[in-house]
Amino acid sequence: MGDVPHNLPLQSTSFVGRETEIADVTGLLQNARCRLLTLIGPGGVGKTRLALEAASRIVGRERGAAQAIAYPDGVYLIPLQSVALPEDIVAATAGAVGFEIHTARSPRTQLVDHLAARRLLLILDNYEHLLPATDLIAELLAEAPGVGLLVTSRTTLNLAQEWLYHLEGLAYPLEKPVEPLQRYSAVGLFIARARQMRHDFALEDEGVHVIEICRKIDGLPLGVELAASWLRRLSCAEIAMEIQRGLDLLESDLAGWPHRHRSMRAVLSRSWDLLGPEGREALMQLSVFRGGFRRESAKHVAGVSLPTLSTLIDHSLLRLTSAGRYEMHELQWEFAAEKLAERPELERVVRDRHCDFFAGFMDQPPTSLLGEGGQEAAKRLEADIDNVRLAWKWAVARTRSRNLRQFIEAVYWLSWLHAWPQQLRQMLLEAVARLRVAEPGAERDVALGVALCFLGRLDDLDGRTVQAKEHFGASLRYLYRHDARHELAQATMFGAIAAVNTLDSPEGARATAQEAVALLEETGQQEYLGEIYHYLGYLAQRLGQYAECERWYQEALHLGRTIGDRKTVLLNLASLAVPAHCVGEYARAAGFLQDCLAVNKEHELGPGVILPLTFSGMVAEAMGRLEEAESHLQKALALAREWGQGIRIAYSLNWLANVAVSRDDMDRATRLYHEALEATPQDGGQDVRLRVLAGLGRVAHRLADYDRARGSYHESLDMSRSYHDRWYVNLNVNGLGRVALAQGELSLAGRHFLAALTDSLAMGARPILLDSLANASELVGQGGDSTLAARLASLGLNHPACHFRTRRRLERVLERLAEEMPAREFASACERGASDGLEATAREIAGRLARVAGQAAPTRTPAGIATLLDPLSERELEVLRLVAQGRSNREIAADLVLALGTVKSHLHRVFQKLGVSSRTQAVARAREQRLL
Repeated sequence: MGDVPHNLPLQSTSFVGRETEIADVTGLLQNARCRLLTLIGPGGVGKTRLALEAASRIVGRERGAAQAIAYPDGVYLIPLQSVALPEDIVAATAGAVGFEIHTARSPRTQLVDHLAARRLLLILDNYEHLLPATDLIAELLAEAPGVGLLVTSRTTLNLAQEWLYHLEGLAYPLEKPVEPLQRYSAVGLFIARARQMRHDFALEDEGVHVIEICRKIDGLPLGVELAASWLRRLSCAEIAMEIQRGLDLLESDLAGWPHRHRSMRAVLSRSWDLLGPEGREALMQLSVFRGGFRRESAKHVAGVSLPTLSTLIDHSLLRLTSAGRYEMHELQWEFAAEKLAERPELERVVRDRHCDFFAGFMDQPPTSLLGEGGQEAAKRLEADIDNVRLAWKWAVARTRSRNLRQFIEAVYWLSWLHAWPQQLRQMLLEAVARLRVAEPGAERDVALGVALCFLGRLDDLDGRTVQAKEHFGASLRYLYRHDARHELAQATMFGAIAAVNTLDSPEGARATAQEAVALLEETGQQEYLGEIYHYLGYLAQRLGQYAECERWYQEALHLGRTIGDRKTVLLNLASLAVPAHCVGEYARAAGFLQDCLAVNKEHELGPGVILPLTFSGMVAEAMGRLEEAESHLQKALALAREWGQGIRIAYSLNWLANVAVSRDDMDRATRLYHEALEATPQDGGQDVRLRVLAGLGRVAHRLADYDRARGSYHESLDMSRSYHDRWYVNLNVNGLGRVALAQGELSLAGRHFLAALTDSLAMGARPILLDSLANASELVGQGGDSTLAARLASLGLNHPACHFRTRRRLERVLERLAEEMPAREFASACERGASDGLEATAREIAGRLARVAGQAAPTRTPAGIATLLDPLSERELEVLRLVAQGRSNREIAADLVLALGTVKSHLHRVFQKLGVSSRTQAVARAREQRLL
């Protein structure tokens, strides 16, 4: 190692990693201003080994004109582990540097005088138990200017001249590795020691378990070496499992190891012994925290003051992060937790305080998370999520109803922002199970009602509609017992949303939603008002009432902006694209979505970005921007999978399948549609199913499998009717018309096209209306009226609301007609069609289709068409059959055990659906349509 004198021992094992630390330490030791450098860290972190490696590199330097040797008189290691008394340091130092002390004068004075004129480095190793002797170090710094001091200690020396270098564990992958495993120094050290135990050790076979071991011991080098020493007897998987069970595995019986390093428990016990009673008590109580803690939580939970925290930092038992959080090494935490477990009464008291503190910490209004500054608030809560989970588990285990009530709402919103719905679902299931068997009472009932309410909400979001209804019903029963108005408002609102989503009864869903609005206004919960406004808009959307739909979405958006609720702003900006899309205003829809994605980019609202990405794909496909649509939908699908949102996965797959249809890739479309069905929850997801079935009908039709197409369209149509999705009712009716047209059933095709055209005209759904006119173009073309066919095709092709798939069909129609018709006649028909008005032409064509279908020209939704869109219910058919038998209303009421007013109401609905005004006309029309 060059010609610098030293007493550094040769090392029997290789030095792995720490290149940055070596460079830092050697650089500091070459700095004339750094006379005293303390390597500080917990036991087993490798302070001694780092000091020796740095010193070895210093003495190994060759002399040169450009680089003077900082310590030409030597580098000397002074082991202090076995030095019991501070006064013995002088003798240990003199012996290390080869100085013989005489008896005539003070040994300390002799040593200082001997070193005063020398330039050397002293390595004082394991100094923590000799802190009273720091006056000797201070004297050396003052009287021996050429002496440098490198100290290794678990505790700071607390001298003004001291430079501190904190040492932590070796690097290991915190999450998914971003580079080869062996480049992480903790893994590299494990590999090096493992191959000493087993020459055939292969990281490829054991990598996952090696990472787990390194994480469990937080990269502590001694822990890594002790764990690797067990490879003579255990596999990596078994070592990881044993470490999980406790500290006892981390010891070795290999000869040649220093006694103090043969066991992690011995290392940790040594640090424990160096603490005073107050420090031990504090460390024990602080072990209730997981994932670190802040100063205020340490004070409230463990009663630990700032001076005590400072003491624990000085002893390398805590570390303070740049974010102001205190962290404890994983193995140190386990040791302190064992000590606390030895005092069960104290542990119960501290865990109760921990639970109370974090329940209160979480108990804040949703606006604190969703409004201005919500991102920072969410980050503060997320930083303590391990403590929140731990406190939650304690509250569940001890059935602390009040604490559970404090937790639920904030955790729900936090999970929405940070995509933890599955974790939250499991937490709520645990709470519900425990609370159901607890002693009844107001606190228990309200906590249980709230837990059931939010559990139902998660069910509804994931498409589990049956479970959602059951949970909401149970929630309301518990909350009504105590007239918990605040909580009742939430449960009523979420129940109303579920009713809108299933839509068994539009009138009932609207009434429940209005009741929720009144309760939310009464209890001042504006953040939830935006949500119910949104779902009133969604109800109108399903019913094809697009102006009302937009009005509600705008109302929700305005409220969200007023109260600073980013979630409501994001949701309704995205949703406003749907009514715009449904009336064919694609550019306007795209504008809403661009604004929405900009909001999400600014506020990072987690899974909330899935919806605008999905809608962006939908709108891009309608405009024929298929690459853009694919890109948006693939991003939505990836995020939905990452965050485990099953229903969103299904939606994304369905829209990707639609894009595949637009690309004429029927094999891919079929596969994607079936994947969407598989991803849809079995007990819900009707909205996705009806869309997928319509898509499968479209694919089957394109493949000329007409029986399968008709079956898929009929199944989707039935679901669309029961789900009150007017848009998809019309899409499926149009689809059935195309199948009939392909099979030459012109009258049936005309009836279907007329139904869809008439209803889409009433809705203002221009894309469906244009699709119906495209179908009519093909129908009249087959009937021989090429001029009208060209005119209708030209109208659709030139209209901005025409969907890309419809446009492609119309292009093919015009290509065929251009070949069949005289050029002048074709050009004239196309020119007229391009200037025709959509609504006026639709009304004109309705009369033509009525004649094809064998019906009178309609002045409103024609007789028979209404029943395509809104069929008679079983009860209405029962009433109609009795009418056909000549029974009076009173007799029908008696036969069916109904109120007379109910019979009149059913009969009125029958008249409406059949387009008649009398009992005689109803019977005649029903027979005409083969309903009787």
